[in-house]
Amino acid sequence: TKGDGAFGSHFFEWDATSIEADNGGTIIKLDGVDTGRYKLKYSGSVNVKWFGAFGDGVAYETSAIQKAINNSKDIYIPVGTYLLDNTIFLKDSTSIIGESSGSTILNILGNYYKPSSGILYANSNSSSETLNNIEIKNLTINGNVDTLGFSQHDHSISLHGVRDATIENCNIIGFRGDGIYIGSGLSDGDERHNYNISIINNIFDGINFDNRNSISIIDCDGCNISNNIFKNTSRSDMPGAIDIEPNTGSFYRAQNIQITNNNIISTHGGLAAISISIYRELTEEPKNFTINNNIINGTAN
Repeated sequence: TKGDGAFGSHFFEWDATSIEADNGGTIIKLDGVDTGRYKLKYSGSVNVKWFGAFGDGVAYETSAIQKAINNSKDIYIPVGTYLLDNTIFLKDSTSIIGESSGSTILNILGNYYKPSSGILYANSNSSSETLNNIEIKNLTINGNVDTLGFSQHDHSISLHGVRDATIENCNIIGFRGDGIYIGSGLSDGDERHNYNISIINNIFDGINFDNRNSISIIDCDGCNISNNIFKNTSRSDMPGAIDIEPNTGSFYRAQNIQITNNNIISTHGGLAAISISIYRELTEEPKNFTINNNIINGTAN
């Protein structure tokens, strides 16, 4: 059966075996029969409002957005302000697309999965596997550092064990830790590797310089950071706008990284606007760094 209405186009499939109260989709009870359900199936992009999101800047929307991700790989978040009270867990091939960076706003007012996590969080949970093809586009992600305060390990976006990810045309503002953290698990020895991460055409605004870094790279083989704007970022006891700094442990990778055509307007970081701090023995030699055509103004160090 196909229905068109307030929820857009959607498809229903009879599930004769499920007797759960919620089997992963919108459930329609048929004449009070408990031994079967109609289970909503999706083809293509889904709208978070189909899952109960409002975008009114009043209701917490974490659960609705997570339910959309659990049901589809392609998520559309229309114009609105969406309050988030907890971490959203991304899956393999998750694509989250807003209407535009100025009109689709994720407003973070709650808790983060700990430690070194983010409100948008991807972790393969395995040293031998990766989550592939993650897209985050056309969003404003507001960490509200000006009201919630600095928190070093509460990031806006956090990737651990991800291959082929793109973060594009986003406004990442008011981050309490990092705007984007490219890590390697949640603790030393918890090995993950990241490959081919593209961070392009975004605006990073720390609002009040009370942040860690706009971008931290702990582990990555292949990272393109280009055509971004960085402003008002980093405390004086943190490195700077972009920091490449493997943690303790020989397994981390820092190679094939391009930082080009960015505009770093102001940072109070204690090291540099662009910092590469590799002071550990790594099994794989750090190599192939390209840094050119960046405009840097207003740095404290």
